[in-house]
Amino acid sequence: MNGFYTGYFAGKAGNGMGMFVIKDGIITGSDFLGVLFDGSYEINTSASMITGVVKVRVPPNASLINGITAGDEGLTYETPINFPINFTELPYITLQSPFGATNVKLVKIRGFE
Repeated sequence: MNGFYTGYFAGKAGNGMGMFVIKDGIITGSDFLGVLFDGSYEINTSASMITGVVKVRVPPNASLINGITAGDEGLTYETPINFPINFTELPYITLQSPFGATNVKLVKIRGFE
C-alpha cells in the first residue's frame, strides 16, 4: 500500500485531482487548488478494511467540488475514511465529508524503493 497516488475526485459541483503519499499509517497530499490533506489510517486485515481520518485544510475563498466555498479564513474539517483494502481495484470509493459524498479513484503511481 505504501506509495505515491493520484486521486481523481468527483462531487456534486465538479471534479478535481490531487497527489498523495500513503506510508506506514500516514496520508498526506494536496490538490491543484492548494487544499491540504493530512491523516492517519489503520489496516484491519480481518475485515479487509482501511479506516482512519483525514484533516482537510482549504485555502481562503476556494470553491470545492462538493459545492461549498471557503470563507475569508479558509476552512478546516475532517473526513473519516473507511474503504476496502483492494481500493485500487475498484472503479471508485465514496468518502463522506461533512459537506456530502465525494467519489474518489486512487491510482498508485509508484512505491518506495
